[in-house]
Amino acid sequence: MKASDVLLDGIVDTEVFESSHIKKSFLYYVRYWKLFLISFVVVFSSVFAYIYFAIPLFQVNSVIMLKDESKGSVFLENPVLSELSDFKSYQITDNEIDVLQSSDLMRQAIKDLNFNYLAYHKNFLGKLNTVSNQELPFLIEVINIEEEYLLDKEFEVLGIENDYVIYSNGETVNEIKFGETFQNEFAILKIHRNKEVKEFNGYPLIVNLFNNAQLASMMSSSLKVEPKDKNSSILYVSLKTEFPDLGVQVVNELVNTYNENAVAEKKEVALNSLEFLDTQLSILSAELSGMQSNIESFKYSKDVVDVENDSKFYQQNALDNSKQLSINRSQLEILRNLRSEVLSGTQQSITLGPLSNDDPALLLMIQDFNTEVDKLERLKGAILPENPVYVNTTERISNFRNKIVGHLENRIDALEISTRNLEKASETYSSKYHSGPMIQRQYEALTRDLDFKKAHYINLIEKREETSLYLASVSSTHSKTIEKAYFSPVPVSPNKPILGLIGLFVAFAAPFSYLFVKRTFQGKLEDRSQIIIPSSSSVLGELSQIDKKPNGPIIDQNSKTPIAEQLRYVRTSYCMNDFGKESQVTLVTSTVSGEGKTFFALNFAKSMSMIGKKTAVLFYDLRKPLEYAHLFEKGSIGISEFINNKDISFKQFLDSGLEYQGVTLFHTGKLPNNPAEILLSPRNQELINEMRKHFEFIVLDSAPVGQVSDSFSLIPLVDATIYMMRYNWTSKHDIEFFHQLKAEAKINNPMLVLNGSRAGQGYSYGNYEYN
Repeated sequence: MKASDVLLDGIVDTEVFESSHIKKSFLYYVRYWKLFLISFVVVFSSVFAYIYFAIPLFQVNSVIMLKDESKGSVFLENPVLSELSDFKSYQITDNEIDVLQSSDLMRQAIKDLNFNYLAYHKNFLGKLNTVSNQELPFLIEVINIEEEYLLDKEFEVLGIENDYVIYSNGETVNEIKFGETFQNEFAILKIHRNKEVKEFNGYPLIVNLFNNAQLASMMSSSLKVEPKDKNSSILYVSLKTEFPDLGVQVVNELVNTYNENAVAEKKEVALNSLEFLDTQLSILSAELSGMQSNIESFKYSKDVVDVENDSKFYQQNALDNSKQLSINRSQLEILRNLRSEVLSGTQQSITLGPLSNDDPALLLMIQDFNTEVDKLERLKGAILPENPVYVNTTERISNFRNKIVGHLENRIDALEISTRNLEKASETYSSKYHSGPMIQRQYEALTRDLDFKKAHYINLIEKREETSLYLASVSSTHSKTIEKAYFSPVPVSPNKPILGLIGLFVAFAAPFSYLFVKRTFQGKLEDRSQIIIPSSSSVLGELSQIDKKPNGPIIDQNSKTPIAEQLRYVRTSYCMNDFGKESQVTLVTSTVSGEGKTFFALNFAKSMSMIGKKTAVLFYDLRKPLEYAHLFEKGSIGISEFINNKDISFKQFLDSGLEYQGVTLFHTGKLPNNPAEILLSPRNQELINEMRKHFEFIVLDSAPVGQVSDSFSLIPLVDATIYMMRYNWTSKHDIEFFHQLKAEAKINNPMLVLNGSRAGQGYSYGNYEYN
């Protein structure tokens, strides 16, 4: 196995890359430890300054419970009111939270407290400390203040002398006597001495004046009302303020104002309801009286007592009469037919038919008649008509016939009289019955709204009684205070532990983010793992970053520095490659300038000379002046002169070489106008061939291949190519360009040297040094 393969082992292995990625990233960030240190100093200085100058905020807390039957919280409720469904207390907790947090409610609470100023003590560094009203040596009474005027006024109290307060408005120093009233453009004020404060040394004082609207806006913005949970009517009220004593008063007054407003609203509703009910009852009473009087007159004029029942009575009588008329007429027809049959004089039996059950006397006479007729029929065949028996039977039949006819005529007369009476009654009943709908309609028109108004009147009476009872029994509170306002002596802001953690995070995250973005988007080579090494390319080694570029080689026989050891490592790696030639020509190039080609070429050649090889360095960058040109004698022959002038022999060119610390140097000469064409000249190939005869190791320091094409003319003449890449200089595009060159076989035996390595980059040896 070649040494290059050994060097590649572990580089192209993806698993090794992944396992070492964290370590490499860590070492990358460790390189910038100074940046992290500066970040920590700046951030924590800012945090400490903020903590010192920030005015502490205290949180005032209170707990109340709303009356909400849907959530099982009913208190101080009169048991009588539980029966009054129209006056039960229904509240939506979310709505009540909005009411408690409203600026209008806060403005009412602040107005009742009657304070419009806040005071601060200012020390020599400009730090403000709050001073409560109880600690001030004076009290300010606001007699009148302009509510519509947006105040942003403050004045500085410098001290108290005798009965005068010395203050400054920023321009002039003035004084005002205790108890005197003074007026400015927005308020009328009076200052009183606070007799409870005997001594005060907190001058100067900064006093800020506010109107109620401003204070309400300030307090509302820091007020927070939250339910215990979605199914609870218990509310947690909190207020963050610089003045905790004042905050306690504000929260308690806010809850009291909320209760007072709610109770007043309930009473106002009840009183308005009573007034409305009394008015409606008066109107209804007058309307009912008029309607009842009209109904009475209507019944009297129509001669009815009960319109609906009378109509039914006439209808029933008319039906009964009609039925009886039908019966009577049927009986009359039967009786008349029977009479005609009897008067016909036939000696046949008579059939009574349907009347047999209605007239027993008639039935008996017809039975006797039929008996005699039957007897006569038997005698006709036995005796003569002159026979006395026959004659007697005929006479009896005649007598029975006369009796039947007389009886039938009496019945017919009686039925005719009854029928006429029924017909007359039917006419009366029919007239009454047919006029009933009209009377009913007229009656209903009069009484249409009577029942509704009676029910409405009764309902209004009940509502008035309920409202009166509710007004007398309404509770004096709308919510129950579970815990009155209090505050913790520990401020909630600035929160030192939280600020410390935030500062720690920012101090670390800021430089980390900067480096991460820089590493991600700048597209520079920062880690050896970023290079995908082709299978036939070797990484000879890495060279550490040096702060100051030396004037000559930095390696010699006695050098024990890390960079010297790294150069030896590169030399060893190179020598493990067998190119099959005694004299080797190596091209040193890169993608862009500034990647350390000349520095490496000189020191690499020096290291080869240290192992006994006769070494030469040819500076082939014909487009840029040589930085070591001062070492050569003026007028000495350079590469461009030898190629352009065929009269110059190789011996002359060889004699112009500079012996420098065991390495022979050949400079570029005068920069030509056509370097690309010169390098394609046969004289150039002749030069390299002659150099092989005189030197064992030849290094060609060429122009960057990514910027000019000059170096491509040298590729066919060399045995190997050392391609330089520099950390934080070579771009990812340059790396891709190198891969493309190798894939297209435009460079011979490419080998990489990574320059500018720091701690944490690649496999640098820059963190140790031999003694």
